[in-house]
Amino acid sequence: IITDAWNNQITAFYPGASGESKEIALTELKWVTLGIVSPNNPLTMLRHVRDLASMNVWFFFDPGQPLSAFSKEQLHEIMGLAPYLIVNEYEKDLFCKIAGIGFDDLIMSFEKVVVTLGSQWVELREWPELSKLTANTVEDVLDPTGAGDALRWGLLAWLYSGKSRVESLEQGQGLAALCIKTKWTLEYTAV
Repeated sequence: IITDAWNNQITAFYPGASGESKEIALTELKWVTLGIVSPNNPLTMLRHVRDLASMNVWFFFDPGQPLSAFSKEQLHEIMGLAPYLIVNEYEKDLFCKIAGIGFDDLIMSFEKVVVTLGSQWVELREWPELSKLTANTVEDVLDPTGAGDALRWGLLAWLYSGKSRVESLEQGQGLAALCIKTKWTLEYTAV
């Protein structure tokens, strides 16, 4: 993802290798104890959900952009297998629409549901509890690319370590804030 001077993000992606990713069997990796099923080929994502569930691994289902490619039946299967879900507000609404359920049903289908709302806040829902934190304020945003990933990995690491919901959210948000106020190595110059 490339971000221009006006914070417009342009994605340059060649999906060639992801066509092969559905052949990867996570069950062969005996050391896996924590995971996140992130955007990929939907068949690959479904396979990885099944693999991680069969291995009793803690993991988030993070559907992202491919969410609209899943069927109602596939989402219901995922709801029965994945312990955690992380989505932004748009993905939350789309998930519910495709699955044909309400938001309360979605929350009750997972142990934890994280809903991100960009620079506003992040929510962690464990039925019927809600932890909601206002996002960290960052005055000098240098590059928003990767903030969502930073939030996810910070949250995963802290949840895995046994910290509380609030501590987990704070750590994830702290990593996201650090990410957006840092200029990373992918840079370009307009000609």
